[in-house]
Amino acid sequence: MSKRSKRRVAADASPLIGLAAAGQFELLRTMFGRLDVTDAVRDEVCAGKNLPGAAQLEAAVEDGWITVVPVEAAATFADLGFGEASTLTYASETGALVLMDDHAARSRATEQGLEVTGIGGVLLMAKRQGFVAEIRPLVERLRAGGFRLSEAVVRELLVEAGEVQDGQR
Repeated sequence: MSKRSKRRVAADASPLIGLAAAGQFELLRTMFGRLDVTDAVRDEVCAGKNLPGAAQLEAAVEDGWITVVPVEAAATFADLGFGEASTLTYASETGALVLMDDHAARSRATEQGLEVTGIGGVLLMAKRQGFVAEIRPLVERLRAGGFRLSEAVVRELLVEAGEVQDGQR
C-alpha cells in the first residue's frame, strides 16, 4: 500500500479501540485517509461512551473521514459476532482491506479470499511507510491500555520492524 491508499478499508472494533487506548487513533487517518465501519461496529465501539475509541469514532464520523455503512451480516458469517460478521460481509461486497484482530474472524476472512491485517500489521505498515519511527512504544501503550498481545506476537512484530534481532529481547 502506498502512503495513502485509495482502496477501501473496513475496520472492526478491536483496532479502533486498541489504537484509541494507545493514543494513536489518528494514525488510521494518516495511513488510510478514510475508513468504513459498519453500523454494528459503530454500535459496539460507542456502547461504552467513556471507553477508548467511542469519542474518537464519533468525532471521526463527524469529521467525515470515517463513514458508517449499514450492513446486514451474511449468513456465511453467522458464527461470528455482529461486528466481525458485518465487517466481513462488507469487505466481501467491496473488496475492502479488513482491519480485524479476532483470530476466528481473521481465519474466515482468509478463507473468503479477503485481505486482512490486525493492529500489529497496521503498526508495521505505519513504520514501513514512515508514519512512526518505532513501534515498540506503541506496542507498550497498547498493552498498558489492556490490549492483549502475547510475548511471541510482540517479539515477532519487533523482529519484523527491525527493532530487535532474532534472539534478543
